[in-house]
Amino acid sequence: MPTIGEDERKNVLDVLESGFVGHGKKCAEFEQEIAALIEKRFAIATNSGTAALHLALIALEVGEGDEVIVPSYVCTALLNAVHYVRATPVVVDVDPADACLSRETAMKKVTSRTRAIIAAHVLGAPCDVPSLKDFNVPIIEDCAMNLGAKVHGKPAGAQGDLTVSSFYATKYLTSAHGGFVATSDERMGAKIKDLVDFDNREDYIVRYNAQMSDLQAALGLAQLRRLPEFVQKRRELAMRYTAALAGELGALPSDTDFGEHAYFRYCIPCPDGMFAGFQRHFKTRGIEAKPPVYRPLHRYLGLPDEEFPNSSRIQDTWLSIPIYPSLTEEDIRRIEEALRSL
Repeated sequence: MPTIGEDERKNVLDVLESGFVGHGKKCAEFEQEIAALIEKRFAIATNSGTAALHLALIALEVGEGDEVIVPSYVCTALLNAVHYVRATPVVVDVDPADACLSRETAMKKVTSRTRAIIAAHVLGAPCDVPSLKDFNVPIIEDCAMNLGAKVHGKPAGAQGDLTVSSFYATKYLTSAHGGFVATSDERMGAKIKDLVDFDNREDYIVRYNAQMSDLQAALGLAQLRRLPEFVQKRRELAMRYTAALAGELGALPSDTDFGEHAYFRYCIPCPDGMFAGFQRHFKTRGIEAKPPVYRPLHRYLGLPDEEFPNSSRIQDTWLSIPIYPSLTEEDIRRIEEALRSL
């Protein structure tokens, strides 16, 4: 659930009362604060994370005949964006410890046709983006699940050639719908800024209706200023859950030597044959527990699980349980008790 408070309500009401609810000053303010947060020169607010990724690929001039490296353990938005530009998604397996793309998993699939690598901080775990730069391929960093955390001492989102994120209702912070694409490259920033809106142009090229509204930006601004609070709360909840489990189920994804885990999801690795039983255990206590993603990308494409052993095992053994800042203390204690009684 999103965590909505009085500041969010006031910001949105102010925009409503102003009479201007389209793309305007609030969006510009939001873009400036996002750029500052992730240490980029330019940020362009969009109406979805998918639109942001689509525009990032266009800015890199990715098209038909090109290949884009995509980790298997992500949502289909990444697959869709690659298909929008008629490129070929090359789905690769992920690291077994954290479900992120790694240098070792990517290197098997990089070819002379690879035009971009999409590096996502999956489930809140830090992806080692700098290690992917060895391939000399542009990197699109997806920080929708790790915004506000640190990776290699820098903010998540600071390492990629382009950075994208989503502000959908269930994301780390929300503007209801929305997203952004950011870069420090002036040429790419100007290109994306031009393409995000089609109206009032002297020339004609295919452009998009992908702008964020001031209503969304007003909500996003209030959420952005609470981001440190959100990160801290999730990390505190993760510590409580881990203490309740007492290490009985083995190692859980956590901080690494190069980055912080933002705990967009808290995942329990189920022993073999126990996934359905664990899911029932939580359900009988009124707690939703389900796989962290609906289905890995390789399964949508009909690719064999044998080629993606890590993604497949994560999907079949990890259960995600609620971990969001608006959980009540009663909710949290009920979850802790469920964890203790596994």
